[in-house]
Amino acid sequence: MSWYKSLLIYDQSTNSVISIYSKIKTLFIIIFLLCAYQSFANNLNSITGNTSTYKKSDNILYSEEYFFKFAQSLYKVKNYQEAIIEFKRFVYFFPNSNNIDKAVFFLGTSNYFLHRYDQAISLFRYHMNKYPESNYDPSIFLSLAYYEKGSFLNAALFIEKSKKNNFFLNYVQGWAYMQLNNYQKAQEVFIALQTKGYEVENIKNIIHSLNKLTVPDKIKSPQLAGVLSLLPGAGQTYVERYKDATVAFFLNGTFIYLVWKAFKKRNFILGAIASFIEAGWYFGGIYGSVRGAEVYNHTVEDITRQNLLELNKINLLMEPYLNQ
Repeated sequence: MSWYKSLLIYDQSTNSVISIYSKIKTLFIIIFLLCAYQSFANNLNSITGNTSTYKKSDNILYSEEYFFKFAQSLYKVKNYQEAIIEFKRFVYFFPNSNNIDKAVFFLGTSNYFLHRYDQAISLFRYHMNKYPESNYDPSIFLSLAYYEKGSFLNAALFIEKSKKNNFFLNYVQGWAYMQLNNYQKAQEVFIALQTKGYEVENIKNIIHSLNKLTVPDKIKSPQLAGVLSLLPGAGQTYVERYKDATVAFFLNGTFIYLVWKAFKKRNFILGAIASFIEAGWYFGGIYGSVRGAEVYNHTVEDITRQNLLELNKINLLMEPYLNQ
């Protein structure tokens, strides 16, 4: 055991024995870690130096095809968060790949499905400018991103400028105009779709509902209501407020009779008071009829808009395309 004792040193400051063997062991561990780090660095250099393939080990070869398929597999199972990470990795390592346009497209759609509409819009616009000849056209997704974000005007203008004869795009365009309360323009878009041969029951119902907002005889004119109210009750009847019309007719009729009776009996004070009250009822009835027409139109518009929203089948009609 004398050889072992030769590896021991007595440290007087700490009054303890230090093993040279333990120090040697620590030194070997440090050397091993340095070698491992150097090996990792060499592999990393091989990645950045060759954009087509790199080796993680001697037995496994990672290529751009592997990266793209792996990212795509995450996308297909709707793991969009992880798909974004892998598509970004693909774009970074393989910027000259033939699949680069697809990667950017799927980056945009992944963000769209995660409701990150600003990022999706930026990616789709970049894709359209950078890869105009790509088979992956982001136009539909871009219009949907604008629509879902609430940028209805941008959605409508983008589709109009694109001038693409596409059912999905025009369908979104029609709804964008509807959300902007431009019912006439929305109706024109949906009628054009029907004219082009898209016989969809949904579109027929939309056009029928829009007729209530665009055809003049479906709404009430406040000006006409005011004029008709010169005859008490007529204006209220016009705006379909029949109870108010009955009350206005009999109330005004009663006060007009009282005024006539009072002045006939030369009771000028009573006649003046009755005239003052009648004037309030009379002109109040005119104002009420005008407001009644406006309320009627707003009510019709609100009900029609609500019915139209129930007909909004954007997600349903887009489903085959969105899930491709």
